[in-house]
Amino acid sequence: MLKYATRHGAIAANPTEQVDFNTGHSVGDHEKFQHHPLTAEQVAAAAHVVGERYPVYELLAYFLPYSGLRKAECAGLEIQDLEFTTRPGQPTRCTVHVRRTKDRKGGEWVPSTPKSRKSRRSVPLPSWLAERMLAYVNDHPRADEPSARRQLHRRESMARVVVQPYTAHRRLAVTLLGAHR
Repeated sequence: MLKYATRHGAIAANPTEQVDFNTGHSVGDHEKFQHHPLTAEQVAAAAHVVGERYPVYELLAYFLPYSGLRKAECAGLEIQDLEFTTRPGQPTRCTVHVRRTKDRKGGEWVPSTPKSRKSRRSVPLPSWLAERMLAYVNDHPRADEPSARRQLHRRESMARVVVQPYTAHRRLAVTLLGAHR
């Protein structure tokens, strides 16, 4: 395309002709890069701040870092993707099954497959987060529909659930259990 634009006078020169592709480094291949994940205290502090301003996103602010899901994976979650195990005297367990993704295209949610085969996975959540997720799902208006997307509207009562999530990754750059219409 850039060659075509150069030939037809749309641009004076092709900027890609100046790039040295023989450096031996891939995009993102930086030797000095060091991964610095947030600590549990930093996640809690961030979730608290988010929850003060946007209560419906507080659970999402915990879910995303503890699950490690990408935004499109999170948007693709359905009720059936959350597998809860509850036993008397035992902590609640939750496994999140990543089976699909969804992206917003042309004003519509378009389902797709995860990024790679390894992206189809099952992710266990810590028991304290599993309990909050279970409380949210139990109070979800479509909890009995396995393929229901998690819908949360800002006007819902916050008194009904300890913490509520969202599900899509839009409106704040994050979303889970959310407002797909």
